[in-house]
Amino acid sequence: MGVLSAAAGESVEAKSKTLFLIVDYLPAAVYAGDEIAVNVRVENSSKAAMDAELTLEGTRRDGANSSPRTQKVQCAAGGFASASFSVASAEMTAFALKLNSAGETVAKLNVDVLHDDEPWPKTVVRGGVIEKETAAGERLIWVPTRREKKVDRAFLPMKWLLGADEKKKGAADEKARVQPVAFLPSGYSDGKSEALGPYRLDGNAPVLHAARTILDSVSAPALVIGLPPEDIEAATDPRLFRVVLDGLLTRLKSGGAQRVAVLPPFKYGISDERMKGFWKETADACVAHQAQYIDPSPFLNESYWRADPAQAGVYAAQPNSTGRAQLGEYLKELGVGVGVK
Repeated sequence: MGVLSAAAGESVEAKSKTLFLIVDYLPAAVYAGDEIAVNVRVENSSKAAMDAELTLEGTRRDGANSSPRTQKVQCAAGGFASASFSVASAEMTAFALKLNSAGETVAKLNVDVLHDDEPWPKTVVRGGVIEKETAAGERLIWVPTRREKKVDRAFLPMKWLLGADEKKKGAADEKARVQPVAFLPSGYSDGKSEALGPYRLDGNAPVLHAARTILDSVSAPALVIGLPPEDIEAATDPRLFRVVLDGLLTRLKSGGAQRVAVLPPFKYGISDERMKGFWKETADACVAHQAQYIDPSPFLNESYWRADPAQAGVYAAQPNSTGRAQLGEYLKELGVGVGVK
């Protein structure tokens, strides 16, 4: 049994040595209610033209099977044929796309659709594809519900995150504090917080890997999350970034997190225009989920990124010791027990 992987990273179970199913596009996450677009190609590596058939069938959320949909394709010798399907994300819990030829299924793509009301599964990355740990060969698509803006709590005092009344002082105040769990990008922290990344560019949005790391590893009443800068470098679609962030915050809140603060992606040397799209989506998500937004601007001071703190002009990919110290001091104000090297 062979496996043919598309540039986007999707793998397909394959039995044929002449016909192959290539996934050109399949989203990692969409909002509930949006259509899931499935764009594929069928490759014919033989020296003769071949007829084939693509069939999409699935399981609805009520447990019933959906009606199969079929497209016939004809592949020239050594050529390709394209096909597209759309799946209603709100209705489906799983679907499969089969490539059939001469009455036999020669390739198959399995997809699991994960909604907000379903438990988060342990996940792994196999061949560039995010799958359930217990279901090898099943691609996972995350389908969170879009959250609209509510009361703007994005700039509330930090005592709100700590869970302490601002009027409380001394020992009573310390007792009332909640110790947040912190996640920061690798190289931005001192090793006492949980590291996110670094993430190599594998066709998946880095924010999706960060969300997997957080959801796979922690359940806490208070969290501080610094999102990875690789999304800026990978030019992640801000809409996909927001879909994943909505899904992450929804699951953290439903899992018992009462207070969450989020620091959006940032990195020195990248234009503000490239970063501000991610900053806006993060701020809007924080408002919608009643989370605390952390402004990254103070941490972009030029001197914090010098490879040699005494010399301007040469800069590192992560903050230097001075920059980490400033970030560490800020996190201490949030109650995070983070020191600096």
